[in-house]
Amino acid sequence: MNTSAFTIVRTARTEIEADLIIAILRSNGLHPLDLRTASNFSFGGADISYKVEVPTAEAKEAKEFLQALDNPTHILPPSQSLPSSRSRKPTP
Repeated sequence: MNTSAFTIVRTARTEIEADLIIAILRSNGLHPLDLRTASNFSFGGADISYKVEVPTAEAKEAKEFLQALDNPTHILPPSQSLPSSRSRKPTP
């Protein structure tokens, strides 16, 4: 495969985070490169970041999908909400 036909859609801090992003993209019908075939892969944990790459034709869809995951209020049905992050007052 020609690596110029791929676009980086997310940079992860760890290999585990990158593998999770890749699995999520795959489970939603996208085709990210495996880290071992990606253009930035190195051995021995020497990388300080891991780039998740998808075919350029899927880049826009993958970026939009990942942005929706970053802001879960856009993917939850209107009847559901996330717990508030505000601190509660202690009960006397």
